[in-house]
Amino acid sequence: MKPAGPINIVLASTSIRRKEILTLLGIPFKIVAPRFEENLCEQKQARDEVVFFAKEKARSVEDDFQNSIIIGSDTLIDCAGEKIGKPRDDRDATQLLRRLQ
Repeated sequence: MKPAGPINIVLASTSIRRKEILTLLGIPFKIVAPRFEENLCEQKQARDEVVFFAKEKARSVEDDFQNSIIIGSDTLIDCAGEKIGKPRDDRDATQLLRRLQ
């Protein structure tokens, strides 16, 4: 059986850290900004929501990369039952770090 061709890997994320990780692994990949907007839902637990976000980020670009492996990922912090996402700005980041201390 003849191979279908090279496997393309797509990172559906604009995260600098995720780019660094894949680069360190020596894996060739393409970065694509996902077309999914994250909106926190109070009814979902953080672990369920982070999985949902990661899947939706990957799904948001799958039509453009049908013969590729698409990596979607996300990070949420659960701090005493409160979900914390990306800080909006430097001030928000400082407050977040103080809260996590």
